[in-house]
Amino acid sequence: MKKVFSARKRLTRYFTYLLVTTLVLSLAYSVYSSLTYDSQLRYCSEAALDLSSGSLTQETDRLALFNRHMTASSLFFRQAASLSGNDFTSISLLYQIQSIMRDTVPNTGLIMVFDDSGGAFRFIYGSSVLDNSVLRREHMQAAHVLQESCLSVPETDLDRWLVLECDPFVFLYRVNRYRHLYICSALELNAFAALTEQAGERSPQLFFDRDGVFITGRDSAEASVLRPESVYGLRSLFTNYNLTHREIPSLPIGLTMVMPKDGFWAFSRVSFLVMLSISAICIILYLQAYRMMKRFFVAPLRQISTLSKQMADVDEENIPQLRDPEPLEELDTLRESLNMLAAQKVHLRKRQEDEEAEKEHALLQYYQLQTRSHFFLNCLKSLYGMLETRAFTPMQEMIISFSNHLRYIFHDNLSQVPLRAEMDEVRDYHRIISMDSRQPLILTQEISPNAMTCLVPPLIVQTFLENSYKYNGRGMEALNFTVRIDRMEYEGRERLRIRLSDDGLGFSRDSLEELNRQTQDPGFDQYHIGISNLRRRMGILYKGDYDLAFFNGVSGGANVLISIPVQEEGGNGLDSAACG
Repeated sequence: MKKVFSARKRLTRYFTYLLVTTLVLSLAYSVYSSLTYDSQLRYCSEAALDLSSGSLTQETDRLALFNRHMTASSLFFRQAASLSGNDFTSISLLYQIQSIMRDTVPNTGLIMVFDDSGGAFRFIYGSSVLDNSVLRREHMQAAHVLQESCLSVPETDLDRWLVLECDPFVFLYRVNRYRHLYICSALELNAFAALTEQAGERSPQLFFDRDGVFITGRDSAEASVLRPESVYGLRSLFTNYNLTHREIPSLPIGLTMVMPKDGFWAFSRVSFLVMLSISAICIILYLQAYRMMKRFFVAPLRQISTLSKQMADVDEENIPQLRDPEPLEELDTLRESLNMLAAQKVHLRKRQEDEEAEKEHALLQYYQLQTRSHFFLNCLKSLYGMLETRAFTPMQEMIISFSNHLRYIFHDNLSQVPLRAEMDEVRDYHRIISMDSRQPLILTQEISPNAMTCLVPPLIVQTFLENSYKYNGRGMEALNFTVRIDRMEYEGRERLRIRLSDDGLGFSRDSLEELNRQTQDPGFDQYHIGISNLRRRMGILYKGDYDLAFFNGVSGGANVLISIPVQEEGGNGLDSAACG
């Protein structure tokens, strides 16, 4: 069997594929443009990082060479180191050493000379470290802290670059010693980064140690959630900065260049706007094409489907029609053909419904009369017995009840009867049984007054009274049959609830299984023909909208629960007068 497809769904799927493909290509182009910009930005960052690291390496090499020259070749420094502390304070030596320090000190650094006792302390700051060339208290304190750090440096760390954090300064320093005299050259990294920015760099330089922790610009790095690392590829597209990191083998620090991406829009806006315009035009064209194809190909199919659904519950006076004329000749011809088809279908269905109604009428009459033959014979036999015994008064009562029963049974009825007519029939039948049988049968009725006018199928209660009397299993003991009927609300609909019960032995297990099935086998129907026929009649009358359940009570006895839609008297049914 070939698979059936929906034209509307298939058309929608194809155009969805086109839209998704267009959007994916647009997104791919945007990603490619972003990666191109990121690559160029990374190239600029690498170049800036080369410049900064080269400048830093050059400066540190110069200071390292200066320290070694002072301790190994400088006549003034070596002469001062050979003197005692008091002699070192001579004006001539101080002037010569300070002159050399002043000529050598970097703009972003510091040079200090001191002895191992902490005396003879002399230092000179570069102009970029000082605030407007003013030596402040924090500069003095930082110099003393750096001096103490130098005095605590072990022999193995002399003539090596070290890092000292002294808030708000971060020093990259190198200390050398000759005898008891020390010389320390240092770079203040914050000043070096600021000077690099002033030299034309767009982004700040952030210096960090080998443990991967920023030691300059730490607050701004933490605020921007930055780490000392290099970020490339797709990951960099989701950051606001371009990060390029480099370790310097000769120094205990590395550099991370942070380039903001604030120029991304200026770089890519032209290509982005062009691609966005092309995508928007393609999407609009796709939607217009989809709308036209849906109008010319899918809409007629939908009209046929809608018209078919509307014809499900209409009559000849309300035939569904497509009244709006179509602008295209072909579609308008199709509309007229559909209207003619709808009218023909409604007429044919009305004819079929009339034929089915006649069949249902015949079936109802057949099912209603099929249950009575054995009962008629029993009644005639009882009347014959009363005639032999000359019990004329009971015979008269039985004849009246029997005639009412016959009139109720043989009345031509296609639908239903009022509940009060059914209960009159139940009382007549109870009277006949009471006069014909030696087993006492007690009839108890608990019926809501507002239920008496509801329409019910004929024999809906009498059938179970007869069945209870015949199969109660109590022998000659008294049998109590109870009828409870009321109206109730269930799932937003009003229903008529009929509860029937007796105090006999109840249904057997096999009988319960058969009774609660939708259909019974022929062998079961033979002994419960009244119940089977009632089920068939209710199926015809209510089109399956009824409930019928059988069960045994907790203390014994057969129980039947019936639920049918509420229909008030005045519709298609017998009145109480007609039924006896």
